Formats: sequence, structure tokens, C-alpha cells
Amino acid sequence: MIKLVYDISGNVVRFIDTLINDDVVDDAIEITPAQHLEILKEPSAWIVDVVAGRILKRVAPTRTVESYLADAKSRVSSSLGVELQSIVAGYSFAERETWGMQQEEAAAINSGANVTTPLIDRMALVSGESRESIAERIVKNASNFALSAADLLGKKRKLFNDIDSIYLDASATDNDKIGRLININWGN
Repeated sequence: MIKLVYDISGNVVRFIDTLINDDVVDDAIEITPAQHLEILKEPSAWIVDVVAGRILKRVAPTRTVESYLADAKSRVSSSLGVELQSIVAGYSFAERETWGMQQEEAAAINSGANVTTPLIDRMALVSGESRESIAERIVKNASNFALSAADLLGKKRKLFNDIDSIYLDASATDNDKIGRLININWGN
């Protein structure tokens, strides 16, 4: 007879062949020769149910469709961030922090209002350009950025809609949904 010794967590510690060894441990459990061979092949795949005193195959935790849904959305969001970063890569964070003020002042100059525009006025003084030419370039750059960002945001929205429709597809099995969610990426 073969007995299996386990630790407090249920992990296999050692085996005792009671025909050869009379060193019997009180909480060891009896196993069949077939179980013994299976356990020897892959010891970490087995655990002892210490309450019931029986050996069980460990079951890997299964992922849910919802976890694949979250992964797909995370991949898309990460890719969006990379793409948006590439648009602004030529500008420092400090400069990007002034974009809102630049746009407000440029709009004021283009409206013909007689207002002070401290940022653009200083840029004009230092660069030797006119306030109007700087305001025109700011509006053009802001418009180009907005169009590029809108394309990327629209692509993200489309991919999120695709992800949601896969998840909500009542006719698809969970495995089919998972397979389709795994294949969603920014290149779709």
C-alpha cells in the first residue's frame, strides 16, 4: 500500500510504501498505484483536500469572457495613447500646457477684438513675427491636431463598439467570443 504525506497547504511532500517502510504518518492518505504514477509525473499538478483526505488534480483558474473584454479594451486604449503620443512627440509637455491659452488668445486676435494677449504678444516680440501670423499658425496647428486626434478617437470608438458587439452576441459561445476578443487590436 502507498501512502501520501502532505503539508498543511495540501501540497504533496513524500510517499511511503507501507510494505517496505513501517514509518506511518497519521495524516497520510492511501493512494492507488495508478494515482502514485500520475502524481510522480507532475507533482505540482496535485493537491490534497486536507478536510476530506483525498487527492485532487489542481484546476487552473479559468478566465472569464469579461476578463478578455477588459483586455481587449485595454489593448485598444493603450494603442490610442501611443498614437496620440506620436502626434505630440515634437512638443514638450511644458509647451503643450500653453496650447489652451494659445488657442484662446489666437481666437481673440482673429475675432478682431482689441484685447491683450500676453502669451502671443511675447511670442511676437521675441520672434519678430506679427501677432496675426502667430495666431493664424496656432489656429492651423490646433485644427490639424484636432483632426488627427478625432481620427484616432473615432477608431477607438469603433473598436470599442466592435468589442461590445462581440461580447453581447447572444448567438456566440464563450469560446467564440474569447477567440474574437483576442484578435481585436489597433490594426483591425
